[in-house]
Amino acid sequence: MSALQTIREPALLIRNPLETGGGTASFYFFKDGCTLKPVQPRFDIMIEGQVFDTRPESQVWEINGRLTGNWENFAVLFPHLSANLGASLLGATDVMWRLITASGRQWTFYRAAITKRPSLMAKVGDTLLGDFTLTAVHSTEEGATLAYATEQTHPGFAAFSDTSILTLAPEVDFGSDAFDEMWPTDGVEIDFAWTLEPVIYNRQIIDWTIKSQDITAKLKPQNDATWSEWMTKLGLDIAMGASPPVANLSVFYNGFYVQLYNAQCQLDQFNFKHDANFIEGITARVMQRFAGGSAQPLAYVGTSD
Repeated sequence: MSALQTIREPALLIRNPLETGGGTASFYFFKDGCTLKPVQPRFDIMIEGQVFDTRPESQVWEINGRLTGNWENFAVLFPHLSANLGASLLGATDVMWRLITASGRQWTFYRAAITKRPSLMAKVGDTLLGDFTLTAVHSTEEGATLAYATEQTHPGFAAFSDTSILTLAPEVDFGSDAFDEMWPTDGVEIDFAWTLEPVIYNRQIIDWTIKSQDITAKLKPQNDATWSEWMTKLGLDIAMGASPPVANLSVFYNGFYVQLYNAQCQLDQFNFKHDANFIEGITARVMQRFAGGSAQPLAYVGTSD
């Protein structure tokens, strides 16, 4: 009987590790490790009403985790903010990702896409990036989903920069007029939800298209606007069935900038208390707009205005 070998070690995630297509590799460090989960629905083989076998119908692999908060890779982590509905996440080109541990165990995923974009926690007391999911699907070009290898070389932590982990208090503006600065009590949390429609080939998922996007931001403001200004800003003084006002919601500090375009704000409640803010909280939700027959960008995430 061989000795038990317990394996417990974190892993580093790398996009485009071979630097193909003229692109460079980008590195992703996890706040508290990650998980690799096979999603493999199976169908039953029956005999006389009894299951005597189950066989896989399809399979994808999911990497789930929360990143440390490095801001360098915003364009990768927040894709398709300006895409038309029906746009493909991957298209005809495979995008390779690699998971590698310190001991050199390595999983290479030939064709993978971010299927859950991380939320943004722009506040003091938390790191910037929330949980995200990377999903690897079957590559028809490679004829496989992944390859496993051992005794590979871990690239180390040279790409890690503690100064790029941003945990500052942001300024938040809804519009550009007087009294539009929100003065949040505890920053703002932004969620980049979307609904994806799988593209199927012989029961295997090979891609997704965008069915809808729902980008929202939540905050508790301390804005000193008057009652009438709040009524107008939140669309509480309009006729039933009328369209509430829209404005851009900007969240920013030095080195970090987010803008949610054409957002409508909805109130949680007003407070009349000596120990609570007048505005309990608001939710800003991005509205889709069109120009020239094309969908306009929903949001921007970057390092400058």
